[in-house]
Amino acid sequence: MPSAAEGREARLARAGEIADLIESKNYQEAANLIRPAGTLSSGSDYLPEAIGRFMDDRRISDRGSLIALVEDVIMGHYPKTVIPDMESLGYEVNEQALNMASTGCHAYAKAIQADRLGKKYCIHSCPCCRSKDGKAFPLKKARIGRTLPPFSKSCAAWVSFE
Repeated sequence: MPSAAEGREARLARAGEIADLIESKNYQEAANLIRPAGTLSSGSDYLPEAIGRFMDDRRISDRGSLIALVEDVIMGHYPKTVIPDMESLGYEVNEQALNMASTGCHAYAKAIQADRLGKKYCIHSCPCCRSKDGKAFPLKKARIGRTLPPFSKSCAAWVSFE
């Protein structure tokens, strides 16, 4: 049985490999790497592109943030795992920022999925963003905080198809 340190090293190596593909905008190859064995496509196919779009939208370019998002959004690890992993690499990760980024990436994934189906994505608001409720947008207009959640630190809005 691998030690905790060996498990962390393996997780980080895999997250780094996926991060490299996202950085190079090779989203399909990243999707192939994370897709469950034996399936032709899955919801996870949209996640690498969603992370890339989120990083571009927010103008985030540091590798630590990218690896943290890969671990959280794609690999499904909670901040209690991601934060110590990032600290072991010398990166500091804020839990609230990671949670907001994760929300933004999942919103982008839903918007990408809608676009692939020829539809717009639709916002379902929370108390902080009632004015956005029911509004639909094409993927090309997706911008975190403007037309795509989260709209604030306490935002609980979600996205579906039109």
